[in-house]
Amino acid sequence: MCAILDADAVSAVFTEDPAPGAREFRRWIESGRGRLAIGGRLRKELAVNTAFKNWLREALLRGSVRDTPDRRVNDEARALASRENLRSNDQHVLALARLSGARLLYSRDKALCEDFRNKEILGDPRGKLYPEGKGAECRRWLLRQQRLCAN
Repeated sequence: MCAILDADAVSAVFTEDPAPGAREFRRWIESGRGRLAIGGRLRKELAVNTAFKNWLREALLRGSVRDTPDRRVNDEARALASRENLRSNDQHVLALARLSGARLLYSRDKALCEDFRNKEILGDPRGKLYPEGKGAECRRWLLRQQRLCAN
């Protein structure tokens, strides 16, 4: 299962003492059960966080990342920018989701979350939003999503 981490949540996940839900998300992508999709403008936005930049270098070697070429993401984002039904200004995140197949988003941006769940934008399957909650709840949620995707 592939996920996208939005730039507004990167400091929650890549910090020395993350909240329980953020800690579970990071464990999940580091365990190999999940992969993080990156590419386009989002790659640059995430790399502002030094801890993420260091993690990314190792994660690329481990294969914990689905790396989509920046040019493809940027072209898709330009095509999405012309759509009238977008609520957010995060076409680059939506473009990455469309190209990578990632249908899980960790973001705090309400407009982006609405767009991500919009079937007209991402198609089928519809996007899911990672819940920021207690660690055990998040762990169970991730496992349930993995089982659903496996079916």
